[in-house]
Amino acid sequence: MNIQPHRIELFGHIIDVPAPKVFANSIHRTWRPIEEKWHNKINDDFYKIFENLDDVYEKSDKLAKNVLHESVNAALGILAENSIYDIDEQNFLEKYLSEYEIWDEHFELVASQYEAIMEETAQKDSYRTQRRLNRSKLVGFGPAPSMENGYRSPQSYANFSNAVDNIGHGIFNMMAKGVTAIGNSIKKDGIFKSPATVKALDSAVSSIILASKSAVIDALNERHGGAIYNYTKEEAQKASAILLNSENGRIPESDIQKEILGLFAVYPYDERIYKYLLTKFGADSGKLDAVADYFGIPGLANEKERIFRSKLNDANLSSVDAIQSSIGLFRDFANNIGYAGYEKDLEELLDTVREKEFQMEVAKYQLQTLSEWDQNIPIIEKYAQDINYKKFTIWASDMRRELETAQKQQEIEQNKKQKECDEFEKKSKFMQFMTSKDPSVEKKRGAITLVIIFIIYLLY
Repeated sequence: MNIQPHRIELFGHIIDVPAPKVFANSIHRTWRPIEEKWHNKINDDFYKIFENLDDVYEKSDKLAKNVLHESVNAALGILAENSIYDIDEQNFLEKYLSEYEIWDEHFELVASQYEAIMEETAQKDSYRTQRRLNRSKLVGFGPAPSMENGYRSPQSYANFSNAVDNIGHGIFNMMAKGVTAIGNSIKKDGIFKSPATVKALDSAVSSIILASKSAVIDALNERHGGAIYNYTKEEAQKASAILLNSENGRIPESDIQKEILGLFAVYPYDERIYKYLLTKFGADSGKLDAVADYFGIPGLANEKERIFRSKLNDANLSSVDAIQSSIGLFRDFANNIGYAGYEKDLEELLDTVREKEFQMEVAKYQLQTLSEWDQNIPIIEKYAQDINYKKFTIWASDMRRELETAQKQQEIEQNKKQKECDEFEKKSKFMQFMTSKDPSVEKKRGAITLVIIFIIYLLY
């Protein structure tokens, strides 16, 4: 194993990454896609995976098992890459992963909410405890061992599955305890739809992945004499505290850059480090992107877009002239944060404002007839050219076609009416009187009809 130190240059400062942390970084980069995958799955698809709180309870063990299976496989893959072949799933779970608290503690916030309102009864506690003891204890039974299943023997499958049972059902037993005890006073649907429930599950899933990452570092260090640095929870909390104090303005401006850059030596895997540096100091001509890529931090492209759009929201965007007068400032800001999509964003914004201004200008003119169109269209076209309204040709073509269609329809209606008049004139005076649609004639015709009916009535 020949791991060399790594040197980073950022904002004029040199940051040396020692070999143990370089080795650790290779491990972190392996786990980052797994973390992202499950984080997105939980947050984006939670209500597709689960239908209700009962569904969460029933499927939690399977979810934990899938996460653990993927994490352990990744760990064993790294061990094999470093020529460690004598650690299998069972060894890894029992000797290394078991040292870490996972799953249950991350639901404590959710569980404590239930505990605060639940009504304890010994009978329900006893029932739930017994149900937990009876759940899925494989004791050597399971699917036939195969490479496809990822287990070398039925016994290792049992150990693997039982480990998941132990970490999975503790919290959901607690959750179910609260829900069933309080009965109808709290609707399970409300708990299921609470963002806190999604966040708790996300944290629990993340705990399995992060613990597997730390466990594989422990295994590697055991064989390689501490060659890999294992970041601690305290270091992550220290980085978080410094970031929070920076964001809340508690650190003097003169010290902020030094303090944030110092976090690369403390814990470089908090995404807020990169987002804060980007917002506060820019991208340093792409160097910040390179550092983020080195530590496996995703999402800077999205953050750049967010920062640029936030800048636009704070600017005067009321007119084409207002936007164009600030183009230079927007371009410089985008270049400072390394945002390549600013031209497209500005053009889309300008098109929106141009559309609004063009329609306001069009409303000033009469365009009901072709003659009005011919009179006013040159003025409107000149205005469109002045503001670079790109849709003018299409708009003019559609508008002209509508006017021509309306005029043709009007001519058809006029011709139809004239034809009816001509045919009416050809009729006898009696037929004209009987078929006329003139209101005054219709009134006379009605009166005569009443008189005739009255006469007939008298005769009979």
